[in-house]
Amino acid sequence: MPKSVSAPSPSAIAPRPRRGSGDRAGDILMVALDLFARRDFTSVTVRDIAKSCGINIALIYYYFGSKEELFRASIEHAIKQAIGGYRRLRIKQTDPIQSLEAWFDINVELFDTLRKMAKVTIDYNFSTKSVESIDRMIEKLYEDERALLAENFRDGIRQGLFRAIDAEAMARFVSTHLDGMFFGTMNRRNVDLTESMEDLRRLLWDHLGMREPRRRGRARADR
Repeated sequence: MPKSVSAPSPSAIAPRPRRGSGDRAGDILMVALDLFARRDFTSVTVRDIAKSCGINIALIYYYFGSKEELFRASIEHAIKQAIGGYRRLRIKQTDPIQSLEAWFDINVELFDTLRKMAKVTIDYNFSTKSVESIDRMIEKLYEDERALLAENFRDGIRQGLFRAIDAEAMARFVSTHLDGMFFGTMNRRNVDLTESMEDLRRLLWDHLGMREPRRRGRARADR
């Protein structure tokens, strides 16, 4: 993000979709996230994004107003996908074992988006200017993840499925370890996220004092 970016107006935090434009705006956001992740903010132009989308450059300005708005909106879009997945889990799942299994699957399924988001947020955090709404949303992502994990650990302990542990501390550890796996895939070519996720899964069940649940199928992360 450029050093001179000022605090955004309320409309700067999300795209300004017109009627029937939701899918098109979402496509632009995902292309923008990909380009910002593969390069950096300053080297990516709006023309680059328009060319990758196969649209007229004016359409991007029509939806987002500026490259700075598009950058912020692409981060927001990716974070909302992850937060939405975690929240759906908390609503749908009542069994702590099934919920934890689903949490692993969601992170594998969203691997590509989450890895790009991690790269883009690193660039964002090293900028001299921060945007309060983005900061809040990033923290909300981690809060929702830790709350989901801790809630399931506590439920499993109450039901006699897991041994007694510090649920909050374990949730922080798992969340932090997951971050390490995503960053590891950026820095080391031989890191396989699916394999690393399976290792974490086995170690977690062992730490919780139960046999590893039988898997009906395994999601794979595209490297």
